[in-house]
Amino acid sequence: MPVNPRSWALTLVVIGCSRHHGLPAAFEGQRAILEAAIARKGPAKLHGKLSIKARSETLGIAGSTGGALFLDRPGRGHLAIMSPIGGPVVTAQTDGTGIAVAMMRDHRHLLAADAAAVLRRTLGDDLGIDEVLGLLEGELPFEEADIRSASLLPDGDLELRVEAAKGTVARVVIDDLTAAPVVVEVTKGEVLLLSLAYAPFAPMVEGGPWLPTEVAVVVPSLDLSLEWKARAWDAPTELPDVFGMATPEGFTTEALAGFFGPNGP
Repeated sequence: MPVNPRSWALTLVVIGCSRHHGLPAAFEGQRAILEAAIARKGPAKLHGKLSIKARSETLGIAGSTGGALFLDRPGRGHLAIMSPIGGPVVTAQTDGTGIAVAMMRDHRHLLAADAAAVLRRTLGDDLGIDEVLGLLEGELPFEEADIRSASLLPDGDLELRVEAAKGTVARVVIDDLTAAPVVVEVTKGEVLLLSLAYAPFAPMVEGGPWLPTEVAVVVPSLDLSLEWKARAWDAPTELPDVFGMATPEGFTTEALAGFFGPNGP
């Protein structure tokens, strides 16, 4: 994986007293990797043009196409999965409190108005809506969490098991050369709640931090598997207003089932 020496040097400057507890003494030499990974911050406003492969029986999508991702943080995000002939097939957005999915073909508007509260109740304070959006940029939200265990993988990467609130545990693999996440898996007991796997990061915004070139997201309770490859990133000063929860004209609103509904964790 390529290394950005300037970025790595800058992240080392911010390393001070760690707020992490439980890192075994044998891994004190890897503390710089962990701290640099936590220090990674993506742009507050971000737009990505994507190639997307998606599958979800719950949402009625399957196949490969193009798409777009808008992040306006904290808390606001919008993903559009496009038709090959133009126009969105599915959109999903959050205003930081709720999550709404619009199914264009069926004119269905799936809404979880209290998604943020559900996330906090299920995952604890370390993983809310904004933290999940941050994971899409490669940010790790486990600053205050306790580390259960640490190990070095054969390729030198650092693997951690991080205990968050509400009984959730995150398995986090961090690349030893770039301090970028490789894998994040969040489980509760034996149940996988969320997983993300990252391809190598690259400097895709001029003058900005490195961003993932590819991300694979799995949310089992929504029967959702999403893989996207970034064709381009940019960090505009203004974004379109695509984060609202209002039902589009002519659509029927129903509860978003799965993770945020009665069948969720």
